[in-house]
Amino acid sequence: MRQLDQLKAILVKQSRGRIEGRSGQRIGNPDDEGEKNQSRHNPVFDGDGKDLLGRPLTGAPSSISNLCGCQGQSASRFGEKSNGALPSAGHPPTVNSNGVQSHIVLPNREHFVRRHGAHLSGPGFEKDPRTIWLMAICRFGEAVAVGMLIPALPLFLGGLTTPGVDRLTTSIAEWFPGFAESFPDLLDPSQEFLTAILFSITGLAMAGVQIVSGRISDRFDTRKSLILLGMFLGAFCSYALHFVDSYYQLLGVRILQGAFLGMTFPPMMAIIARNAPDNAGGKVIGTYSTIRLLGFGIGPVLGGFVGDMGGYDLVFIVSGSLLLTSVLLVSIRIHDPKEFPGGVHAEKRDRPPVEPVFRLLALSIFVMMVGISAVISLFPFYEREFAATQSELGMMFAIFVGSRCLFQYPSGWIGDHLDKKWLLMFGLAAFVPLVALQAHVENLTTLTWIRAGLGVVSAAISTSVGGISAERSLPGNRARTMGLNTMSFSLGTAVGPSLTGFIETQSTAFAIPAVAGGLLLLSLGVLLPSDRHFKRLQGSAGSTAAAA
Repeated sequence: MRQLDQLKAILVKQSRGRIEGRSGQRIGNPDDEGEKNQSRHNPVFDGDGKDLLGRPLTGAPSSISNLCGCQGQSASRFGEKSNGALPSAGHPPTVNSNGVQSHIVLPNREHFVRRHGAHLSGPGFEKDPRTIWLMAICRFGEAVAVGMLIPALPLFLGGLTTPGVDRLTTSIAEWFPGFAESFPDLLDPSQEFLTAILFSITGLAMAGVQIVSGRISDRFDTRKSLILLGMFLGAFCSYALHFVDSYYQLLGVRILQGAFLGMTFPPMMAIIARNAPDNAGGKVIGTYSTIRLLGFGIGPVLGGFVGDMGGYDLVFIVSGSLLLTSVLLVSIRIHDPKEFPGGVHAEKRDRPPVEPVFRLLALSIFVMMVGISAVISLFPFYEREFAATQSELGMMFAIFVGSRCLFQYPSGWIGDHLDKKWLLMFGLAAFVPLVALQAHVENLTTLTWIRAGLGVVSAAISTSVGGISAERSLPGNRARTMGLNTMSFSLGTAVGPSLTGFIETQSTAFAIPAVAGGLLLLSLGVLLPSDRHFKRLQGSAGSTAAAA
């Protein structure tokens, strides 16, 4: 008994100085030299007469290994500087300052799985597909609420005042006559120009906040609370529109609403990725996106009907009430426990980084939306050159939404059963000529068919990118990874109309996203592992973690 107590005391001291800490580095201990001498001159023997301190602490857990916190690892007798990681394939051992061989740290994914495999979703957590449906319904309500404002706000701002603008624009025209001739819309803004500014800035605010929201969600291991806060404040902004009486107030409220709703997207997608069944990320994203698109399609129709029945105030009230309904649904029905209970993931340096390939995937979403939304600024051109009516332009845009909605789920199914990488390659390859052809149409019918094709292409690209991100992201970076995609979607939608608005030549304007799509096709073809290759890598990492 005395020998066992002595062994425990020595091992506890050794664990403080030499067992790998949470950061994966050796933590120094001033008593190291004394511990070496103590272990050398006071050995402890077992019943067979063997030195217990000479045994590696591996194999089945015991009371001693649990006491030291080194279950499943080897503790060095003489304080070697070891990172505790297994060597990855193709990497030779290195020699530390003490002349002892050690191995470099595993790649980010393998190292993280090895260290935190027991905590990836919290104790007792089971994926629940019903959570995905509930989040999709919640997102549907949010999309309807926001869509209701689309037909109302352009007409609503026509009755607002712009205090001080007339006096300011007159002074600028007197001081800088050349500037007034070059940019007449800035000095005498039309209702169309004010509408474009309102929606563009709202989109930029919605996109800009998402990267911050994703970092906060991953840093504090929280998702549900961000969704509740963002939607509640977004509902408050809808109600506040009733009290707006100037364009600047409207602009401020919409910027806040865009930021509040934007902060909900990364944690929403993180919850969906967490609950997505294995090897079904494409179908999950396809289903979720289809429901969301239906909300955006129904919202403007419902907004126009409600506005005709009760005016702008009723539109604002119904919009805010739908957002509050989504808040209630999330608060009652969504269960999202901590992924890292007990402070396992408290340190920023302990979070797995977002791998560079995910940024390339997000860039493909951005380029796609720039090429697709660029036609919005050309609506006056189509009306003038093709004698297009508002209903024909609306139908042209609706066909894109309809074809994308129709092919979302089939694209997800194809990606899951074949390979999402090659579905993405097909989408980018078809995107390049279709987006460039938008600059060379001679009638609205041709443009409508091109837009229908772009709907199919966007379904293939979005479900592939979303499915890959959902399946390959890790706990601790899910919100950031999925948030990159939602941010890129919002940012591309805001930037696209500006592209054709500032570049007079349509062929040049549409060539920019076409060339960018071609470069992404080549880059992702080389850098992105296919689903089959990724599964082999994942199986290898799992075997390494099990062996450790």
